[in-house]
Amino acid sequence: MSSDATNNMQKQLDKIAILQKCGQDEEAINQLNTIITQFSGHPHPYFLLGISLFNLEKYSEAIDLISRAIAINPKIAEYHTYLGIALCKVGKKALAKVRFKAAIELDSRQTDAAFHLGDILIDDGNPKDAVEILQKAVKIKPDFVEMWNNLGLCHKALKQLQLAKECFQKAIELNNDHADSHINLAMTLLIMGEYSRGWQEYEWRFKRDSSPLCCPPPDGIAIWRGEPLADKNLVIICEQGFGDSLQFVRYIPILKKKCAKLLLITQNNLIPLLQAMPEVDLITNQNENLGHIDYYCPLLSIPHILNTTLDSIPKTTPYINPIPDLSSQLQKKIGQNGLKVGLVWEGKPLFQNDPLRRRSTTLQDFAPLTSVANIKFFSLQKGPPAQQLETPPQNMDIVDFDPQIFNFADTAAIIVNLDLVITIDTATAHLSGAMGKATWILLPFSPDWRWGLESDKTPWYPNSLMFRQSQPNQWQEPILQMVSLLKKWPII
Repeated sequence: MSSDATNNMQKQLDKIAILQKCGQDEEAINQLNTIITQFSGHPHPYFLLGISLFNLEKYSEAIDLISRAIAINPKIAEYHTYLGIALCKVGKKALAKVRFKAAIELDSRQTDAAFHLGDILIDDGNPKDAVEILQKAVKIKPDFVEMWNNLGLCHKALKQLQLAKECFQKAIELNNDHADSHINLAMTLLIMGEYSRGWQEYEWRFKRDSSPLCCPPPDGIAIWRGEPLADKNLVIICEQGFGDSLQFVRYIPILKKKCAKLLLITQNNLIPLLQAMPEVDLITNQNENLGHIDYYCPLLSIPHILNTTLDSIPKTTPYINPIPDLSSQLQKKIGQNGLKVGLVWEGKPLFQNDPLRRRSTTLQDFAPLTSVANIKFFSLQKGPPAQQLETPPQNMDIVDFDPQIFNFADTAAIIVNLDLVITIDTATAHLSGAMGKATWILLPFSPDWRWGLESDKTPWYPNSLMFRQSQPNQWQEPILQMVSLLKKWPII
């Protein structure tokens, strides 16, 4: 290609880059198709065409075009970076990982490639490898907020909490409006026992694009921030997962003493169970027909408003009780003989890049429990994981309650008739703990904040015991610890 032709093409591509920055990708595509017919042997028009298609969320087409650019010139790091990003969009992370590594090998300053590669390594459960990649990248680009946030997540997954805390604080220093860094800092502070600042930082969850509340607050109603509630009506709105709701409704009796009327908006599956709480004047799943309301309060903001510390957690259990008629109906099916143990081995999927998604185990992992004499198991597992009951561990006598569980009132009616519940970190752990039932909780190497890092006890549920992984993804050791204690039953 002559120098004049090259200069002419470059001028056209510079104009197209401006169109892309202005969001005019359709026009950029039209012009790029013309340029490609003139300069079909040059990689950059293909690359830019791929970028415009990517911007229009046509990821498969973008992959084809950027791949063509790489075929013409495989030595341009930027091409590999963007191909990797496009591959991530269609779920091909293994291929994306190859491209990000290629980009970094070609140019160690490809911080976008490093960021996304680190993201994949976190997702793969390799935070140690991700730390090495991300640490190098933040030295090159120290103002990369999301990189500091992800580096913090890696340190947190490795239980390097002080380093995690410093990374999140650095991200916040660079961008005080970065909600994810505030929330991740909150989770780190809480697991470190620094509750006061942790609750404060956790209020940043409302700065995310999607609200954590299970229902929008009533129109025109002020949020309660600790004002006197005498003669006032307060509506509490549950948020996030079932486990969060079950854990924090312990505050309802405290707030009921402060206000005239207490209403609760919660998830449908919790209504039959929680409507039995005597302190709740009205329970619903919507923000309509509530009558006169003075304030609303998100459920998980209560500990912040009440200045909850590790020493002031409301510890009285049970604060949730089963429905008597349901419990008596199930008593005959469960029987009285033997040690009656409920099992849960899998929870619902969590957010991508959240180490807690590794909290689940399998029914087969519970096989060592069958070595304990005179024990009978009852599955409290819901959803597709209950299909594992079709091939239970050898010699496991287990009853499947999945067909009879429609909501948490049904689960509570079963639990009250058991001696012990063994569960991973899921809503059942909170329900059983809230009922004051002996509960053994299997925790991943990097646990959720509420369980702390080391102790086998938790102030949130005095009758619960924690069994922790000493290595990521290895359940054998904590389950064998359970076997040893089961042979000495009763323990707690």
